[in-house]
Amino acid sequence: MSEEMDFVNLGQVCREMLVKKPSDEVKRHVINLLTVVKNFGYSQLVVPIAEDGNSPESAVPFEGVDLGAVAVMLHFLEEKLSIAGGGKPTDDQLSPVLCTLTEAAKAVPVIRRFLKAQILPPLRELHQRPEVGTTMRNKICRLLTSTQISVRDSAGDLLFALCKGNAKRLIKYTGYGNAAGWLADRGLMGLPAPVLTAEDDSDTNSDTEEYSAVKSE
Repeated sequence: MSEEMDFVNLGQVCREMLVKKPSDEVKRHVINLLTVVKNFGYSQLVVPIAEDGNSPESAVPFEGVDLGAVAVMLHFLEEKLSIAGGGKPTDDQLSPVLCTLTEAAKAVPVIRRFLKAQILPPLRELHQRPEVGTTMRNKICRLLTSTQISVRDSAGDLLFALCKGNAKRLIKYTGYGNAAGWLADRGLMGLPAPVLTAEDDSDTNSDTEEYSAVKSE
């Protein structure tokens, strides 16, 4: 019980630090610290929206809660992806934040839904390769073919978590060629998609009309 409370307190401190607009160096240290937080600590990254409407400037409302701290980490990732451009990201720039977002998404459903909405929104542009472009999805797809295995694995782990462990859905967003190496290393090549239950989130069927039309051709 004492260890659980320690992680809860650590999660609270990290959230408070992130929403205070710290320097990139402080953000990096906080994110590194969050890589060791267990499930109950990640839940502290989510706080209720103030009922009186006096939400802090850092608030990012989503499904009735404030995900400001998660949004800060996502923005940090986006900045590092832009800096890393040219397909040469560094492990220490990307792996910690990718890992933290992955574990937070697996631990807290609302965080996963928020990250999925930002990184893997419903597909609309289907005549362009997934790794080509400037969106978060495009940039993370490029990491799946990185020569730095730790970066590739961290990127694949995040996307797989956002797809709720469904390899078929992962391929839909990334393309088979981009995901093949990660899937092979994880022993997921050729495995059937997991059975989805009634408890699954409402984003299970994210096919847009455009995607459905191309898929049926």
